[in-house]
Amino acid sequence: MRRWCTAWRATSPCTARDLRGAGEHYAQAVASRPGDSMPHLLQSELLAWRGEGQRARAACGTALHLVPPVALRYWYDAGAALACWVDGALEEAVAAAEQSLRANGRYVPAHCMLAAAQFDNGDAPAARETLDRLLVMHPRFTLDAFLHRTPARPAVAARLAHALRGAQASKA
Repeated sequence: MRRWCTAWRATSPCTARDLRGAGEHYAQAVASRPGDSMPHLLQSELLAWRGEGQRARAACGTALHLVPPVALRYWYDAGAALACWVDGALEEAVAAAEQSLRANGRYVPAHCMLAAAQFDNGDAPAARETLDRLLVMHPRFTLDAFLHRTPARPAVAARLAHALRGAQASKA
């Protein structure tokens, strides 16, 4: 499954920031594989990056319902954190990101979603601690590089940048 998922994602229009093309790509994948959790997860991420939080949460809910308990569960939980954060469900976003990190404590997107949700939820010191833990594990990590790779619409990207830079600037 990992080889299929990696190849599918690498060839995705979302990787090239073509959100409309990615939407068509993922809609086809969901239609052709409705019982497969991966297309639903990828569609959820796309919807979240577009700023469509409620639809992203619904797609992620379907993915989480379909996913077997496998090693990739951390990715699904991080996707749930993203969808919840975009939709403004900050406590749920924190819980999902923490669940992702319990399964894979080195997963950078989960750290970033946790920090963003913590910051937006008014817990800047915890957000700073989250970023500090990330930097211990990944000393070459930079917010600018992470944000540059994010295929989000400008409003979502700006909100994420604000939260992560705010977390980075806060005192622990």
